[in-house]
Amino acid sequence: MAYAAHFDWLMQLDPLVQGVFWLGVGALALTLVAMVCLILQRMVSLHRERNTRQFLAEWRPLISRALAGDDKLVLPKLPAVYLLDFLQLWLHYQESLRGESHQLLNQIFAQQALRRRLHRLLKHGNLRQRLLAATTVGHLQDGEMWEVLVRLMHKHSPIAIVAARSLVQIDAQRAAPLVIPQILAHRDWSQARLSNLLSNEGSALVPPLLEAIGLAAWQKLPHLGRLMRLLEPIGFHPDKQFLAPILIGNEDPGTLLSALRLFRSPQDIHLVHLHLQHPDWHVRAEVASTLGRLGSADDLPHLEQLLQAREWGVRRQAARALVAAPFIQPGTLDALIQQHRGEHAAAALQQAIADLEFK
Repeated sequence: MAYAAHFDWLMQLDPLVQGVFWLGVGALALTLVAMVCLILQRMVSLHRERNTRQFLAEWRPLISRALAGDDKLVLPKLPAVYLLDFLQLWLHYQESLRGESHQLLNQIFAQQALRRRLHRLLKHGNLRQRLLAATTVGHLQDGEMWEVLVRLMHKHSPIAIVAARSLVQIDAQRAAPLVIPQILAHRDWSQARLSNLLSNEGSALVPPLLEAIGLAAWQKLPHLGRLMRLLEPIGFHPDKQFLAPILIGNEDPGTLLSALRLFRSPQDIHLVHLHLQHPDWHVRAEVASTLGRLGSADDLPHLEQLLQAREWGVRRQAARALVAAPFIQPGTLDALIQQHRGEHAAAALQQAIADLEFK
């Protein structure tokens, strides 16, 4: 009763004022709860960072010694709390090193008997855990998780391209007919990530990729250029019979840029000449670069024409091609500078010469 008496003054207030009072009390309580949550979250974060530092201080030297071939080294059993830290460190070495280091890292992983926990992470973990697990499975070439990776690849999620890469790492031949349709379906997959996917085991993807490119070229589909760019990280260069129809019958800038970069046939340079007047300056800049790589002395007038283009990007590329071209005779560049003195063409040539000398 005495306690209730302290609130008699509140009960005598207008109901609206009472509502405002209790609303303020509720807001204050929520603020205090939020502050406590933030403090706890910060404490957990600091604890996690401290654990990570402790892990790295202990395990980084151990893995380095194992990779160096220390036969006397006996790795301790990994505590469960360090699993994600271990995966991150292990993947850092996998992505950074080359050669037999990959096999040594796989042996280190096998010694820790982590495969079952890795599978559990891939199936039931959160997004970050699944990304780590999917990448690890690929480096381990763990075929047990094939069906799980296939399902993940079909998701509209950042893990889809990671799963695709892991499938290619596990069995490129088997993955090829599964991955190519997904590359077509996932327009959100960046070219850089696709290049990473294809750079190591991409040769197995060439046949289905060429088939998809041929179909896209025949149907004049808009993603033809995107498909052709996938051939560049593989290092595959199609022959004239493949590129000629594309260079002759296509005006799409993206497609032509890819075709010109893949072009390796000096005897068919006339196919490049078809695009000297292309309305997109990026294409004309690539034409200049291709003429510099594969052209002959007969292409000097074409490069001089591009050197006088209105767009700076075309002039720069034409100047670089002239400076690097093997067919340019001594004194030709000086003559061109004198001929175009006071013009943008001369300035572009002088800059290209200066850049070459600086290198």
